[in-house]
Amino acid sequence: VAQEYPGSFVSKGITIDEWHQVVDTSLTAAFLFCRTTGAHMMEQRHGKVINLVSVGGRRGFPFLTAYTAAKAGLGLFTRSLAREWGRFNIQVNAIGPVAVPTDMNAFSRRSEEATQRTLRNLPVGRFGTAREVGLLAVYLASSASDYMTGQCLYLDGGHTA
Repeated sequence: VAQEYPGSFVSKGITIDEWHQVVDTSLTAAFLFCRTTGAHMMEQRHGKVINLVSVGGRRGFPFLTAYTAAKAGLGLFTRSLAREWGRFNIQVNAIGPVAVPTDMNAFSRRSEEATQRTLRNLPVGRFGTAREVGLLAVYLASSASDYMTGQCLYLDGGHTA
């Protein structure tokens, strides 16, 4: 059965190098960024960290085990760091965009059938936009969100409702 699903975790479709590449991109990079900038933010007693998580890290997706595991880890990293750095007036939050057209999720629009299948899972009935993600990031970076920390906000058109 595993051979029928070459990208699955159970099969040998994912190598240890591919696992590390995905985990390093999604989780280790955030750790290194925070380790590098954290001392400066603590010293100035102010800072904002905005990570990008995925709904996949909340519910999992088949054949994307490394990606969903890394994004789930990033969500908990966000929450844990928020608790650790809150006393320094540093807010750590995350945005989880869903169905915002990118090269990475082009498969969801590869055909009219795929597009309609994706849209059926979105109560708002449309794809999100990069502008909408950017506006949420602006809010999280602003003083308007100074009391918000440790949150993973899913900008998802109602997908996770």
